[in-house]
Amino acid sequence: MPSTSELAKMADATYHQNATSTKADRLDKQNKAVKDTGYNVMPEHTSKDISTFNKDNYYVISHKGTDLSSKKKNVFQDLKNDFNILVGKDSHSAKTKKRTKKTKKIIKNIKKENPEAEIHLTGHSLGATTAYGATQDKYITNN
Repeated sequence: MPSTSELAKMADATYHQNATSTKADRLDKQNKAVKDTGYNVMPEHTSKDISTFNKDNYYVISHKGTDLSSKKKNVFQDLKNDFNILVGKDSHSAKTKKRTKKTKKIIKNIKKENPEAEIHLTGHSLGATTAYGATQDKYITNN
């Protein structure tokens, strides 16, 4: 089972999903960021806002949080979502719904490949909120 510090490293590594770099560069940076944990990024289950890591029978799906270093449009959208969290309106945001859908698809694919997989969700800042939002889906909670 991943430790709290391993989950934190994977949440941090998800920020290496910079839109200006190539996917290969992003995956390489993520693997370097979590190297000492023994986890590896799973390219087939990783996108610009969600990263999936694996070690043995353990899988971690990490949601990217507010990224002030990304494109201006994305920063504005992230800050808008952060404000909605602050005032209690995030559970129905488009970003939360989109990430819940992606997370559900990742879990279904992992469970199809490995029915005994133990799956954990993590995230930082906005990513913690969208990861939590994903846990409100009964399929995700039951798997």
